[in-house]
Amino acid sequence: MPTTHSLKQFETLLLADLQLFDHLIVTLKAERQALKERDYSNLEAHISRKQSYLTSISQNANQRSKLFASLGLIPDATGFQQLLTFCDKTQKEHLESLWNALQSKLKESKHCNETNHRIISRTQLVVERFLRIYRGQPLTQKALYAKQGQTINDATGRLIGTA
Repeated sequence: MPTTHSLKQFETLLLADLQLFDHLIVTLKAERQALKERDYSNLEAHISRKQSYLTSISQNANQRSKLFASLGLIPDATGFQQLLTFCDKTQKEHLESLWNALQSKLKESKHCNETNHRIISRTQLVVERFLRIYRGQPLTQKALYAKQGQTINDATGRLIGTA
């Protein structure tokens, strides 16, 4: 059964995570801007800050898991719902609002990260295409087939022989 101290500790971890996620989201948005502008000098600083926030978030998640385990609860949404059964009405409402806000921040940071990933993927494709042009290679590789039917990509587009 949770004590007042363990509930307060859980609340403190949720509040810390909310603040960390706020910082992470701001950093992800700044990272997106640096990616769009191809400002690679600032991008390194954003990535470093992002790593720091992610490390702190991970440490808080581990502490929450240990707290849940010490209370005999599973560290997931079900365990959280069980934890709420031990709270009075005001505590329950407060913890639920913090938990829901954290879930919302988690979704927002995931969306920002996926957007940044798409920008990086597109940039990578453009750079690869540029390098192919620079090297004099064809933009699309011609697919060749081996005896077993698997696809072989050859830089020249011609298979000379097999061993």
